[in-house]
Amino acid sequence: MPGGRRQRRGSLVVRVSVPGKLFLAGEYAIVEPAHSAVLVAVDRFLTVELTATDGEASGGEGLGGEELGGVVESSEYGANPLKWHHTKKAAADTTAAAVEFLGERRDYVTAALQTCEKLRAERGISPRGYDLTITSKLNGDNGDKLGLGSSGAVVVAIVAALSEHYGMGLSTAERFKVALLAAAQISPQGSGGDIAASTLGGWIHYRSPDRRQVLEDYATGSVSAALSSRGWHGSAAYSLPAPKQTHLLVGWTKAPALTDKLVANLQQRTPRNSPVYADFLTTSEHAVTELVTGIVTDNGEQISGAIELARQNLATLSDAAAITIETPALQQMRELAAAVGVAAKTSGAGGGDCAIALPADPAKHDAVAAAWQRANISVLDLSVAGATDGAGQIGSGESFEL
Repeated sequence: MPGGRRQRRGSLVVRVSVPGKLFLAGEYAIVEPAHSAVLVAVDRFLTVELTATDGEASGGEGLGGEELGGVVESSEYGANPLKWHHTKKAAADTTAAAVEFLGERRDYVTAALQTCEKLRAERGISPRGYDLTITSKLNGDNGDKLGLGSSGAVVVAIVAALSEHYGMGLSTAERFKVALLAAAQISPQGSGGDIAASTLGGWIHYRSPDRRQVLEDYATGSVSAALSSRGWHGSAAYSLPAPKQTHLLVGWTKAPALTDKLVANLQQRTPRNSPVYADFLTTSEHAVTELVTGIVTDNGEQISGAIELARQNLATLSDAAAITIETPALQQMRELAAAVGVAAKTSGAGGGDCAIALPADPAKHDAVAAAWQRANISVLDLSVAGATDGAGQIGSGESFEL
């Protein structure tokens, strides 16, 4: 960690690790309520360690002196940890902030802390002081963004850690909802698929909620009201059985994707009521259904066909909206895989990050990997993370419908 590691106060109380994610199909369509995607959790992890500091003067200068609070250490903050403390406002006003931060920082970490602490206040649980230490393996060795969902993972891990620390006993579905509510305050465009994958682990069939409705209910009420919003109705995350014959293969473009910008550009250039967009959504659902069926039945040919259908559908959307989903690097990966008889596609919004393939034949897997490496493409050493991988991993392998 840049700047060295500060001597830890108190004692370690909670340690939670959650996996990253990759989209397999359903990109862009998943931002629409009640639409679907398939994702996998991958075996790189983000870890949050919570150290209790009750009874100590915490939070540092400028944050209320003796009020309970703490600091958050992360490579994102370097040598200047995020400092926070509790407020007394939330007990009397559910719309008020429960915690305050030095420097008025606003990011996924502060959103997760604020949302959890407001829920804690709403439930009448006394505040406590604590420090958080965040370590992540979801980026490259040089800190490069790989597209493995670090933003969603950090929210999921913080929600799980605070639920345990405060004894809130949040269920899997509740942890998902609190995490998505927090993340949506920073990125309303986000589908929540990354949060579902980091929460459950394994292979996931995910259906998105109406985040706009959830945020509207949160803005006019409390966290508890938002958790009961009608915007969740129809959302679901199903754990799928791991196919035995399919092998995940991931290539990295060495360039980050700007997901929020790409999604916003798409929505500006392709009206939701246009026939092109309606056809895209219909075909995306068909590709997701085919992929889910192929995964459940362990049918490599059907999985490959679904991946190719999803790719073609994204290409049609890209042309219609005049946005670049498949960059030259991603195109090269796809063409090298196709030359070996393997279907490959972008994972996520495209414009950078990763391409994925799911070959059933180990020889073809190795042939694609070798072709990518000869072309100076980074082949990431990733496998699907099951529900029990990683120290303190919270992925439950459960399913839920909201």
